[in-house]
Amino acid sequence: AAPIVGDTDKVIGCILVFRDVTDEYAQRERLRRTCAQLEAGSRHTHAATFVYDPASGEISGSSLLPELLPVKDGHIASTIEEWVCAEDGGNVRSQLDSLKSGTAEESTFDFRRQTKSGIHCFRVHADAERDESGRVLYTGVIQDVTEFKLATSKIEEQQRLWQLVIDSLPVVFFAKDADDDYRYVLGNQELASLLKRPLAEIEGKTDDELFSGHDSHAFRVWDERAMRSPQGEIFD
Repeated sequence: AAPIVGDTDKVIGCILVFRDVTDEYAQRERLRRTCAQLEAGSRHTHAATFVYDPASGEISGSSLLPELLPVKDGHIASTIEEWVCAEDGGNVRSQLDSLKSGTAEESTFDFRRQTKSGIHCFRVHADAERDESGRVLYTGVIQDVTEFKLATSKIEEQQRLWQLVIDSLPVVFFAKDADDDYRYVLGNQELASLLKRPLAEIEGKTDDELFSGHDSHAFRVWDERAMRSPQGEIFD
């Protein structure tokens, strides 16, 4: 609305303009719902998105960002030693320096941080984006991966224990994945000695990659026979 002023400086009317803003409000609502979904997903995965400007050092992001990264007044805390475990300080400083210089196209790194609930592990991933003027901005995600790291550590420990058990067997022991072209997924040192290869060169490969055509074909026939027999098969 705008007033219409007469010769005597008195308002003698007004101009009204009406516009249909239905689509605009619908777009705003869709944007609001999308942001709400992202925030919900962020809290569910204990992650935060961010945008970092290396020129100004400013960083902004989703609501969980200050809980995962020491952000104060829109900047990352400058003293790394205050929020990163000493063993990770060098790598974090190197990664942040590459981002601050604007030379890195992407960066992924982990670090540990002492929190009120103990030491937590975090993973950061950032990708460079450039506007038309060539200005660099980094968009990325930081996530608390403590539970993932703990679960991975337990699995690795179980794998080491299982490897010790099968290595103690006085026979050749191996396992293959029938759903992945009968690739070797496990073996003991007796198998490595028989094939005269380290286990690292056996696991993940098929018989076709390890043996000649005649032998590999025979092994495949035996594997398929064993899969068809509930009681298994004995081969000489």
